[in-house]
Amino acid sequence: AQSQQRMGWVEPALGLHVRHGDKLKEANRIAVEDYLRVVVPLAREVGARSVFVSTDSPDVLQELEAHAPEGLLFIAEKDEIRGTDITNANLMNNLRLNVTRYTLEAVRGVLLLSRTQALVATFSSNFGRLAYELMLARDAEPEGRR
Repeated sequence: AQSQQRMGWVEPALGLHVRHGDKLKEANRIAVEDYLRVVVPLAREVGARSVFVSTDSPDVLQELEAHAPEGLLFIAEKDEIRGTDITNANLMNNLRLNVTRYTLEAVRGVLLLSRTQALVATFSSNFGRLAYELMLARDAEPEGRR
């Protein structure tokens, strides 16, 4: 709840997970504009005024804010570790990264995504799938979620 309050989270909120870091080594990049084509109408449909963004790229937040329609606030953990371009295999051997902090931020990001009214993510991402599964597990009647 503290993270949500600090970011300016407004209910109902939409969740957005964007991978533009090491994922690009195994999949094509999905442009921010393509995400927005889904996010904006979905936000209107569910009445969301804020979109929680979980991403590994600091550029994504800047692009979203530049293209944000009036009345829709894109929020994120501003001090989260981003732009590392480190694969999981190299994570433990990287001395410039606080692995404990990185892991806790990742878990917090998944949990925050799961607390949103609707979620936009790719199912090629473990984050997106896990957040969606947590949404379903949390709700007795998951039909109301997307």
